[in-house]
Amino acid sequence: MNYKAALERLYARSDPERGPGFWSGGGDPNMGPQRARAMLAVAGDPQDELCCFHIAGSTGKGSTAMYLAAALSGLGYCAGLYTQPHLHTYRERLQLGTGPISGTEFAAVFERVLQYEDASRQQGPDLGPATTYELTTVMAFDWFQRRGARFAVIETGLGGRLDASNVLSAPAAVLLTPIELEHARILGPGLARIAAEKAAIIKPGSVVVSAPQAPAATRVIAERCRAQDAQLHVVGPPEIAAAQRLIRAPQLAASAALALKALALHDSTSDRANILPRMAETSLPARCEVIAGRPPLVVDGGHTARAMEHLAEFVGDRFGDRNVQLVFGCSTDKPASDLLESWRGRIAGLHLCAAKHPRATSPEVLAGTIGFGRPATYPDVPAAFAGAGAAAGVDGLVVATGSMHVAAAARSEAKGLAGYREPIPIATAP
Repeated sequence: MNYKAALERLYARSDPERGPGFWSGGGDPNMGPQRARAMLAVAGDPQDELCCFHIAGSTGKGSTAMYLAAALSGLGYCAGLYTQPHLHTYRERLQLGTGPISGTEFAAVFERVLQYEDASRQQGPDLGPATTYELTTVMAFDWFQRRGARFAVIETGLGGRLDASNVLSAPAAVLLTPIELEHARILGPGLARIAAEKAAIIKPGSVVVSAPQAPAATRVIAERCRAQDAQLHVVGPPEIAAAQRLIRAPQLAASAALALKALALHDSTSDRANILPRMAETSLPARCEVIAGRPPLVVDGGHTARAMEHLAEFVGDRFGDRNVQLVFGCSTDKPASDLLESWRGRIAGLHLCAAKHPRATSPEVLAGTIGFGRPATYPDVPAAFAGAGAAAGVDGLVVATGSMHVAAAARSEAKGLAGYREPIPIATAP
C-alpha cells in the first residue's frame, strides 16, 4: 500500500471532522476512546511508554503544542507532535523532530494499525469499525513509540472526554488553552458543559496548567482538579508578559507561556538558555503568519471570537492604518457574525468565500449574516484572494482567516503553490 491508497482508505471511514454526513460509513462517533484504547492494547499500549503532554481547549491548542514540541527539541529530546487539522498534507498531523512523517512510513504505520483494529474487533465484536480520527490517533502513538520518542505532545481533536486521544492514564501534564463556546451541539450548551468535556482529560494526580479562563470555566476546572487530586497552575499576567517579549506575535504569548510553564513544572532543571531561542525561532504556519508580497498577506486559521480579536489586534499593531482587505470563510457550525465583529471598523473590504471542505458555509449564506459593510462573494478561496489583492493594491494588506482550510488555500496562493493541498473528499460517505 502506498500513501495515496492509505489516505483514500483512511478517508473512507466515518469522519466527524468533515461533518455529520461522514458518520454513515460505520463507527459511532459517540463511543469515546473505547475503540482507540482497544487497538492500543493490541499494540502493547505504546502511549504508556511515552511521556505525554495532553492539550485541550478552544483556541491556541495547535500553537501551544508547537511551542512545547520546539522547547523539547531545544533540550535535545526526540519528541512526537500530534495535531489537527493539517494545512497542506495529512502527514503534518504526525510529526517527529523537525518534520512530518514520510508517505512511505505513513502507509506502513496505517497498515499496521489496521491489523490492530482487526485483532481488537475479534476480541470485541461490538466495537464496530474505527473512525478516521481514531485510526490516526493510534497511528501517532504507535509511530512515536516505535521511532524512539521519549516525549509526545498530543492535541485533542474535539472536546476531551470522548476524544480518541483520551487514553492517557498518567500524562506528564495537562494543558488547557482558553475555553470558549463552541461545538455546542456536540459538547453541550453553555460554557460550563464545554469546559467539563475538555477538563475530563485531567487524570488522578495530574499536573494541570491552564490559561486564564472565564469564571464558569475556571470553576469547572478547579472542581475537576479537586476531584482528581490534581495540581492546578494558572498562567499569570507576568508569565504572559514575559512570553510577549520572546515571540514574534505577542498575541500568541499565552500559548508560549503555557508551554514554558508546563515544561518547567515537569522538569525544573530544564535549561531555559536552550529553550527560549528555539521557541523564539519557532515558525507557526497560519498563526498570525505574515507572508511577504505586494500586497503582503497575513494568514491565520483562527475560528473563534477570541482568535479573531487577537488577529485583529495583531494586524492593527503591526500594520497600522493600511488598506486592509479581509478574506473570510468558516464552517457551518461557527457564528460568522460573531467572528467578524472584531473586524468592524478595521477593514476596508470584506471578501467571503468557501474553502473546499464539506463543512464550509457558502459565501451567500455568510453574506446574509453579516451586519456591516457590503461584502463581495466568491466561489472559492483563490478567487477571493485575487479579489482582495486587487482591492488592497501593492501598499495595502490582505488578511485571510476564519478556518484552517481558508488559511491553507490562501497560503498556497501567496506562496505560488496553487493547488498544493491534498484534496479532502467532499462527497458524503456511503
